[in-house]
Amino acid sequence: MMELEPEEALAFLSEQAVPGRAGAGRLILVSGGVASGKTWLLDEFVDHCVRQGVRTLSAVGAADEQGFAGAVLEQLLAGVECCSLGEQCVPDSEAGGDSPRSWAAKIGRLAREEPLALVVDDAHLADAASLLVLRRLQRRLRTVRLTMVLGVRDTAVAGDRGRQFTWGAHREIRLAPWSAERIREVLGDRVFDGTPFLARQLSCGIPMLTAALAEDSTADGSTACAVDGGGAEYVEALGRYLDRCDPPLREAAGRLAAFGGPFPARAEPGAGGTVGLVGAVAAEALDRSGLLADGWFRHPGIAEAVLRGLTPEARAAAHLRAAELKTRLVAEPREVAAHLLAAGSPGPGWAPPVLRRAAEQATDQAGGQAHLAPETAVPEADFARQCLELAVASAGSDAERRAILADLARRAWRSSPSAGQGYLDALTDLPSDSPEQSPQQAAVFARAALWWGDEAVHRGSLPFDCGALGAGAVGSGVSGSGAAVPWAGGQAGLPPDFQAEALCRLAHRWWFGPVDAVPLVPTGAADPWLSAAEDLSRIWSEPGGDASVAAAERLLDSCRLSDGTLEALMTAVLALVLAGRAEEAEEWWRTLKAEADCHGAVVWQAVLTGMWSSVVLRGGDATYAAALARHALSLLPDRDWGGAVADPLATLLAARTAAGEYERAAEVVARGIPDGLDHTVGGIRFLRARGHYHLATGRPLAAVGDFTRIGRILGARGTDLPGLAPWRADLAEAHLALGDACAARDLATDQLARAVDTDRHTRALVLRVLALAGPPEELHRSLREPVELLAACGDRAETLRTVRMLDRMPWQDETGPGKRSGVLTAVASVDHGLRGPRGLVGLAGRRDPGGRPPDSAAPSDPVDPPDRPGPPAGVPAARPAIHPVAARTTTSSRAVAGGPASTARTEPEAGGVETISEGERRVAALAVQGLTNQEISGVLAVTVSTVEQHLTRVYRKLGIRGRADLAAGLVN
Repeated sequence: MMELEPEEALAFLSEQAVPGRAGAGRLILVSGGVASGKTWLLDEFVDHCVRQGVRTLSAVGAADEQGFAGAVLEQLLAGVECCSLGEQCVPDSEAGGDSPRSWAAKIGRLAREEPLALVVDDAHLADAASLLVLRRLQRRLRTVRLTMVLGVRDTAVAGDRGRQFTWGAHREIRLAPWSAERIREVLGDRVFDGTPFLARQLSCGIPMLTAALAEDSTADGSTACAVDGGGAEYVEALGRYLDRCDPPLREAAGRLAAFGGPFPARAEPGAGGTVGLVGAVAAEALDRSGLLADGWFRHPGIAEAVLRGLTPEARAAAHLRAAELKTRLVAEPREVAAHLLAAGSPGPGWAPPVLRRAAEQATDQAGGQAHLAPETAVPEADFARQCLELAVASAGSDAERRAILADLARRAWRSSPSAGQGYLDALTDLPSDSPEQSPQQAAVFARAALWWGDEAVHRGSLPFDCGALGAGAVGSGVSGSGAAVPWAGGQAGLPPDFQAEALCRLAHRWWFGPVDAVPLVPTGAADPWLSAAEDLSRIWSEPGGDASVAAAERLLDSCRLSDGTLEALMTAVLALVLAGRAEEAEEWWRTLKAEADCHGAVVWQAVLTGMWSSVVLRGGDATYAAALARHALSLLPDRDWGGAVADPLATLLAARTAAGEYERAAEVVARGIPDGLDHTVGGIRFLRARGHYHLATGRPLAAVGDFTRIGRILGARGTDLPGLAPWRADLAEAHLALGDACAARDLATDQLARAVDTDRHTRALVLRVLALAGPPEELHRSLREPVELLAACGDRAETLRTVRMLDRMPWQDETGPGKRSGVLTAVASVDHGLRGPRGLVGLAGRRDPGGRPPDSAAPSDPVDPPDRPGPPAGVPAARPAIHPVAARTTTSSRAVAGGPASTARTEPEAGGVETISEGERRVAALAVQGLTNQEISGVLAVTVSTVEQHLTRVYRKLGIRGRADLAAGLVN
């Protein structure tokens, strides 16, 4: 067999067109793969014979004419005059025509009279009668001047019809793929020289595909279009090529493409490589097609085109076959699941366990890439969901479906609680052999009840009372999927595992508050998890206490973020904040937020961002707190926000009230929270924020209604704890606004009696009310202690509010400017504590420097520092509510945080903060608080001109333009 390119084969055939002597006939077989150029070659050879004056008979075999006797003979003799044969020219089997023997003899007689060329393309598709004639002529070639050229498909594909011509004397030419030189000629140097290897891989040396690459290059005018496999002509040509393959070859190519790579050698007994995947005949045909190299397609784009060319049914069958083979090869569950998903139909009975393991792998992979690629989390979560949905469809029993639906609901809740509820509804509709739910299913129902704020359903989902834990209560466990199952222990003789039990109770207290203030730890029990949970829960009754801080540190060190630990970890972070350890709390919050981003858990992101917005507000940055709260609300559509929506709404309302943006705060009030959420912690926070909004806008009676309502709710639940809401102090403020100082003192005294020594925040609020309700001449002295307490616990917002509250008192003029100046001086004296490395203002300064949030065009908030740092890590900078609008040229984020300062300014006039005198520093500190020059002059007992001169020198020494940059310049 000779392997020649089509042009070389044409030259060879041209030499064989006329036999050299009588009786020197010959048979030449022309074989090759699909679209290898056989038809072109035979057509060119016929034209050459005609030009040489050689009588030529030509025909083409066709699969749809194989049932018609003499179909090819009819084409061969159609151009021969009847007189040449002396009788009927066209065979007619129906009329009882001559036998194949007689027709072979008649054609042989023509060849004896003159040289004759007989050309049949696709001879392997000829009808049986014509094949007999051709075989008979082959056996008589020694006695006739006949050149027979038969085009046949590759032997492995053609079967017996193609092989029978090799039984006699013959010569065979196989059309080889085009060489690199020939491809260069067709593509041109501009295209070929760019990526010669890729051009050869894509074209596979097949003329049809090479020509298509050239057309793509001409149409697009770019080299890339011709060689990247993306050109329209190439894709269409490849489709035509696959359509011309015999069905067995097309199916075999589909199997290989679906498998996704070379089939391993010796993967099955007695079969190796591609043979084991598609069979010996098809494997040889694929190898000879030119599409493969080392058992795999020469380019990935070819495999994709093969799959696109299959019918949906054939494609599904190919992927199912690949899944079965990879299961035998012990491939990774994720790899097998990808094929089952691609099949797009319920899989066999063995599929559900594989799909569930693949979902776990996807979740683990997302969780393990927190420091690498958070953007991969969402695809991983989607893949896990798709696996579980297919597992539900493939499950063989209702019990198996219930388990999978519970897993689906748990996962879906992380990104769309409404979608998770849909799975729970489907789970509820399934029949159950047992009236009791499995631990995994009950845990999912309990989680959903927490989110939607349905405390009754949450209690009913648990096998114990959330308010108390008896000595003989059932323990807890952790499911195989990593979800906390609060009652798996204690069954079948297993010892109780109180870990998930404690986490479940902390979650309940985060959303609903401590119920009846009953301790978690049972009498005589010494379980460390329950003890840690009990100590941590003291933040509601003893905020800032050493026990809660120690428990917070243990929990943060021992737990990773998950469905079961979310609330416990947020409680621990809050405990650090209340203890004045804001920087440490921020670091933990950043870590948790990064984990949430990595998992693609939008619910975790929203809850964590909403929680931190309240912390930022506590630090005095009302504008940024509002931006964070809005960002949290934007992460989920309204249909997905359950009872948790009350928390960011409460922060947004309080932040806008603190910033004096009363019209925008009114929008939050008008929106409100869903019905039935007043009893939740977020609902109570919203009522309290609304009450203070009413106070700020001159509606003290409405404020009295809100604060009284909080008292009734907490009293009915037995959770009247200042850590949840110091409502008596708030109500006392409302009575002060109404002019009832006596009632205010009574309420404040009652609140003070209920506050523990470690609760500095509540004590400060109460002392502030008592000071405001006391003699005006003592105000400047009595306000100093609450200011210092608020500063010590890191609440800069309330510290400054203490000063601004004087402006709303009806008797403020009685204090006189001198007395009020004493209070302002006290504020200035403790301001350094709020801006130190352990304070919340210093914490906020650790954010990357940037412009104000987009809503900063609103009137400046006097509570906030003028310079707004950018968002903390983990909050997407591209979010409209968070993205900074301008870069700052002040100190770096490290310098603002109290770390190493950035490069010093180069302006010759700027001497730095260390060159500022004590007098200038006092003026600057009061200016940062938002006081006007006139007010500063009253506080410091200096002239307005002196204030202006001091500020001018401070601006020059810091190298800043004015007040807008003063805060950042002073924080060092």
